[in-house]
Amino acid sequence: MNHDRRGRVQFMVNAGPRALVIQQHILICHLDLLSKSVAEIAGHLEDEGIKGKPGCGSECAIAEYFFKVIRNLTMEGTPVYVSVSADSIEIAIGARADEPGSSDIVLPVPDDSSVQRFIGEFDDEAFPSLLSDVNEE
Repeated sequence: MNHDRRGRVQFMVNAGPRALVIQQHILICHLDLLSKSVAEIAGHLEDEGIKGKPGCGSECAIAEYFFKVIRNLTMEGTPVYVSVSADSIEIAIGARADEPGSSDIVLPVPDDSSVQRFIGEFDDEAFPSLLSDVNEE
């Protein structure tokens, strides 16, 4: 994987102007989430109409949020993959979305940050309003 072992944000290399705009917007959204409390993150996601599946890194509420952000910035049909873990948010856009283990953007999730706590609480189903309906498939 393309993790920066020092916990820094990684972006795609040789990116064109459109990709740079997408990267900038993703980083702003990431920093915005990091500045919020756990309750504020939950409220923000609820206001955005985001729902996700606990315990599923590619379908949790944070992944669905970034998926929505990216979808609003890319052409229809552009492949997008987002995966969230306790220590990072990995995003692949375009052809790389179909390559397992390759990410265009890696955002660190700092230890004991509100985002990391939210992920744990979401996985424990602490936010019922953010849970996908089991029958939604």
